[in-house]
Amino acid sequence: MLFLSDEWFEALATAVASIETTAEVTVGQLVHDGPVTHRYRFVSHGGRVSVVRGAGEDGTVPPADVTFEETRAVAAAVGRGDRSAGHAVLTGDITVHGDVSVLSAEPDLAVSLADAVGGLATRTVY
Repeated sequence: MLFLSDEWFEALATAVASIETTAEVTVGQLVHDGPVTHRYRFVSHGGRVSVVRGAGEDGTVPPADVTFEETRAVAAAVGRGDRSAGHAVLTGDITVHGDVSVLSAEPDLAVSLADAVGGLATRTVY
């Protein structure tokens, strides 16, 4: 399946749906792909996690506690495991907006989200 395609987002939604958590947090993702920006969020609420794509009803990006912003090339490198997200943040290739401490307060959720995304790598064409 092609990275950031409808099929990929469906597989991602299925992967994160199995995560059980008590966290109440929303993590946004902005991936710039030439003239297109893919906007999605991981919403952890009521013990479950879901993926919400696109802008809100008013055309804006739905609010997130913390948002990660990067290019498709960086997102693909992280997805393939060629580089770590932490290194990309430290070098400025991933920009963080909002309160990243919400993730440090919920380390199990952060690991579960990373595992869910990483689990798609073998089936993804970047």
